Amino acid sequence: MRFSVIAVDHESIDRDGATRGLASLAEQTCQDFEVVLVHDGPASTDWWGWAVDWWSSVPLHVVIAETGYRLENFGHWSRDLGMRLAHGDWFVHHNIDNLWRPWAFERIAQAADMDRAAGAVVFPVMHHKIGHVLSGRPVAVNNIDAMQMVAKRDVWHEINYWHDHVHDSDGRLYEEIAARVPVHFLDGEAFGDNF
Repeated sequence: MRFSVIAVDHESIDRDGATRGLASLAEQTCQDFEVVLVHDGPASTDWWGWAVDWWSSVPLHVVIAETGYRLENFGHWSRDLGMRLAHGDWFVHHNIDNLWRPWAFERIAQAADMDRAAGAVVFPVMHHKIGHVLSGRPVAVNNIDAMQMVAKRDVWHEINYWHDHVHDSDGRLYEEIAARVPVHFLDGEAFGDNF
């Protein structure tokens, strides 16, 4: 399997936004991926009903898990758990209400195929909370978002997965990855939207 999409969720996230985010995964032109959907904390019966309804409506391999108690650390522990449950060769990080362009995973896969030395691929995303597109260049804290780097499973394994749980750990961990392996940068329009 090419990709594992680590989708982190909590019931405080608007269900319409969450449903749109998951729909953007199902609409990918590259379907060589699984979705590892991790709920931060014990999930309600309503949430499980929502998750199973979505899962049964898509032709994707889906793993659903919950952390057992609410951690409230920006979904980082959920990302760590999701990566440890994943089967794909590359890990994609997806906050439940992120949106992806339908061609995003296909272009990321093409870049990985063209640049076999790369251990990670970085691409632009529209970050709506700050109001502009982040290029991810350079890979640095406050200049890259969690959804903006897709890295190989073994790279994540080498750094002990999502081991940093502070607010800006995505930038910190991505700096660590970029210091270890070659990064392939993609330019052009935003591959997705972070809300």
